[in-house]
Amino acid sequence: MIKYQERKEIIKDILCDFDLEHVSLCKTEELYYKFRQKFNVTSEDNNFNSWRKWSKSIMDAAKFMCNFKDVNDFKNFVNLFDYNLPTRTALPLLISSKISGIGFALACDFLKELGYTNYPKPDVHLIQVFVEAGLSSKDPISVFEAIVRMSDDCKEIDPEVTPYKIDKIIWLICSGKFYIDEISVGSHKEEFINIIVDELSNN
Repeated sequence: MIKYQERKEIIKDILCDFDLEHVSLCKTEELYYKFRQKFNVTSEDNNFNSWRKWSKSIMDAAKFMCNFKDVNDFKNFVNLFDYNLPTRTALPLLISSKISGIGFALACDFLKELGYTNYPKPDVHLIQVFVEAGLSSKDPISVFEAIVRMSDDCKEIDPEVTPYKIDKIIWLICSGKFYIDEISVGSHKEEFINIIVDELSNN
């Protein structure tokens, strides 16, 4: 609905070239109505409107990022949480509490896409795999922790097995979308889950 990629330059202009400090001083409602006017938004004007919710997320994100002097300051902040499983779990929880519209899974995705490989995204595919295999509960935090623990176990054999790597491999199996090569082989999720269950029951 937002169509960010095709509207990026216009949004950039509205957000003053993505000036965090300037944006953080704006009011959510003012930003929301700027978007409505600029993009001729005709959807109902209420608290559930996607543009209003997105405007709130933008404001919260700008205010949160204004806590950091520069990129290195933000990197140092993230690295402080990369101590053990509880502290890693705490960072996406903190981000999700500070930025409206960003839940635990999206906060993990945000960190993962910035290159922090210790933060897998517990999406619907991974939740189903880990729950049906009996490796976690349905709660995204439980799935996140299970992936990190699996990565730690695998590191005894291969130090390069990060939580992100496990996330990506399982996502590729479940979606069947090998997007880099533009190949789709269809989902093998159920087959994969059955293999895991059989292996675990035999051990």
